Amino acid sequence: MGWCWNMVNTHICIMPKLFVFLYFLFLHFRGVTQPLDVNYSGVWGFMTQAGVNWFFGDIGGIRGVGQPFAKDWNLKGTTPNVAASVLYNATNRMAFRLQVSAGSLKSDDKYLPLDDNSGRRERNLNFRTSLFEACAGVQLNYRYFVDYAVDNEPTIGRFYPHAFVGIGLFYANPKALYEGSWVALRPLRTEGQGMAEYPDRKLVKPINLYFPVSLGLNYNFNEGLGMHLECMWRKSSTDYVDDVSARYINPALFDKYLTPEQTKIARALHDRSGELNNGRSINKEGDIRGLPDKDSWVSFNLGITYNLWRKKYY
Repeated sequence: MGWCWNMVNTHICIMPKLFVFLYFLFLHFRGVTQPLDVNYSGVWGFMTQAGVNWFFGDIGGIRGVGQPFAKDWNLKGTTPNVAASVLYNATNRMAFRLQVSAGSLKSDDKYLPLDDNSGRRERNLNFRTSLFEACAGVQLNYRYFVDYAVDNEPTIGRFYPHAFVGIGLFYANPKALYEGSWVALRPLRTEGQGMAEYPDRKLVKPINLYFPVSLGLNYNFNEGLGMHLECMWRKSSTDYVDDVSARYINPALFDKYLTPEQTKIARALHDRSGELNNGRSINKEGDIRGLPDKDSWVSFNLGITYNLWRKKYY
């Protein structure tokens, strides 16, 4: 099956607009709220969060061929997540952060409109996975506002933005819906992973590296308690979070590497176009099944922050 490679105009991402709005809101309030007489250097803090995830990979998306990052954002793929973090504030501006989170990811080619002609909807793949993450990194906090100066010294404001960058590990186990049950995909080697005939397609481990980056906005109710909004983007070190990355293989190879029961399921799941075409596949060996770009996902969370603060006397 050939794919149409034309780039198409698509949704305008809502998230950047939201952060622009929140940023200008923050600029407004920084001038009307009272500063905090506190020093966070050497202070431990805790964060809890809840929100939603969106997956950006090979499966699903919106109209047309796959688009970079948020241009392929489809709200039908929304899934929940929760997170908890421990922070150590090395200074008022910088903290070391350790975070664990749990949630899920999902996507489906059926999310694309019926009149989509890119081939993705006809491909008819789907997946979901539980997701567990642990990461560590550095968080930069812009807490100081010169216009709050006390005795010519900048002080801590209640509103402030933060940025985070780190490295971590995540666990995922992609599954596809098959005859009413969710079947694990990695043991089926749907794209020839670990087969000698495809030496560049290695078996994928359940735990892999990822690289998180986030931006957030914070408001402190008092010296200890605050709330925050955060958008975190993760780039995976693998393109097989959704079990799709390369080209269709020769289905006869499943008999060589899998049990008879696995072979039956693998044949059904590696190419599902026949389910929408009266049982006749529209793909052949070597046709594009996915693209070799590393998968990513984004979370948008609301959270509570608690700092074991100590007073700073000017």
